[in-house]
Amino acid sequence: MKNILRQFAFSLILAAAASTAWAVSPADQKIADGRAALVAHDLVTARLRFTEARALDASNQMAAALLGFTRFFAFVGDPAAQSFMDGAGFSANGRDVYNFTSNIPQDANGEPVLPANYNLQTPMNFLRDSVAPETATIRGHLAAVTDNAFVLTLSAQETTSVSITADKGDILMAQAGLRAFEFFVHFLNGQNLNVDLPAVQELGRGNLLTLPKLLKDNPNLLTAGSSSERAAARAALLDVISLYRQASAFVRGRPVAVGQE
Repeated sequence: MKNILRQFAFSLILAAAASTAWAVSPADQKIADGRAALVAHDLVTARLRFTEARALDASNQMAAALLGFTRFFAFVGDPAAQSFMDGAGFSANGRDVYNFTSNIPQDANGEPVLPANYNLQTPMNFLRDSVAPETATIRGHLAAVTDNAFVLTLSAQETTSVSITADKGDILMAQAGLRAFEFFVHFLNGQNLNVDLPAVQELGRGNLLTLPKLLKDNPNLLTAGSSSERAAARAALLDVISLYRQASAFVRGRPVAVGQE
C-alpha cells in the first residue's frame, strides 16, 4: 500500500512539473492572440492584445516589438487620422490600411482639389500634435528591445505579403527612421507655414507660381516660428545620428551568411 501511495505521489509531482514546463504565460497567450488577429487583418484587436501583453510583462521584448510595429499601422484607423482625412477631403471609403484606396478628389486635369481655404499649417499641426506623439510612443516600445540576440519573424499571413525577419539592428534602424520623421515635423513647424494651399495651386496652374510672388502674397511665410519646435528639431536630429550609428554598428557586426562571403 505504501509503495502504491509513493508511486501515486510521484506521478502527481511529475504531472505538476510537466504542466508547469508546458504552461503558456498569460503574456505569451496575449501575444499569440495578437498574432492571430494580425492574420485576421484586425489591427485594432492585435494592438490591444499586445498592449495587454506588455501590461502583464513589461520585460517581454517580443510584445514590445510587436506592439511598436502594430501601433504604426493601426494609427490610420484612429479618430485623429480619420478626422484629418475627413478635413483634407479624402473619400470615406477605402481607408483600410491593407488596401488603402481613399484619395482626394481630382479635377478634370487630374489635379487634387483641396477644400476651400485649406491651409498648409493644418497638415503640419496634425503631424506635430497627433502623428509625432504616436511615433514617440512607438519608439518607446521598440527601445524596450535590448537583447542583441532578439529576432522577430512575421509570417506572410501576418504581413499579407512576404515573411519578414527583424533583429536588433532592424529595430534600431526603425527607431532612427521614426526619429528622422519627428525631426522633419519639428523642423518645418519651426518655420511659419501659414499659406492657403488652394491659392498656391491656382498660381501653379496658371504658371504664375514663383518664390517672389509666393513671398509677396505671404510675407510671413518661412519666417522663424516657435523656438521650442526648433529646439525639438535639434534634439531629434542628434537622436537620429546616435540611433543610426548604433544600427549601423550592429548591422556591420552581423555574421556573414553562407554564400555571401
